[in-house]
Amino acid sequence: MRFRVACIVFVFVTFCFQSLAQPKGKKPEVEDADEHFKHGNYIMALPIYRDIFKLENDNKKVQYRLGLCYLNTNFNRTEAVKNLEAVTKDPKCEDEAWYSLGHAYHLAGKMDDAIAAFEKYKKLANKKAPETYLQIGMCNNAKQFISMPFNVTFVNLGK
Repeated sequence: MRFRVACIVFVFVTFCFQSLAQPKGKKPEVEDADEHFKHGNYIMALPIYRDIFKLENDNKKVQYRLGLCYLNTNFNRTEAVKNLEAVTKDPKCEDEAWYSLGHAYHLAGKMDDAIAAFEKYKKLANKKAPETYLQIGMCNNAKQFISMPFNVTFVNLGK
């Protein structure tokens, strides 16, 4: 009987000390977020980048990746626009940031701003201009379709 009680106390004390040895709040690691981002897992990378950006709000790389995560998920596209606008204010930003900003504007319905961002990207990165022409054409088509809405009615054929 004493042996059982001693074993139970030993196991209990061991688990108590083991739980104290583990870190309470793990600091978010950029490498973890980058790994998720590299594999296209934007949903997992988003909260990590968000936590890192709260700690280091002057890190433009993290802000750019955070904007891309918002852009590639359907959580909050206005946050993507806000983050990408802040990144493109830096004159040393990546050329791709302008393309991503144009895409974010396009999805937010700001077609004129999207065209301006795509034009800026086209001017900065000549080698990828063909896809930019396609995006500008899509924005012009969207502007045209938005200016002339169609009256459409839907009828449930099941009733």
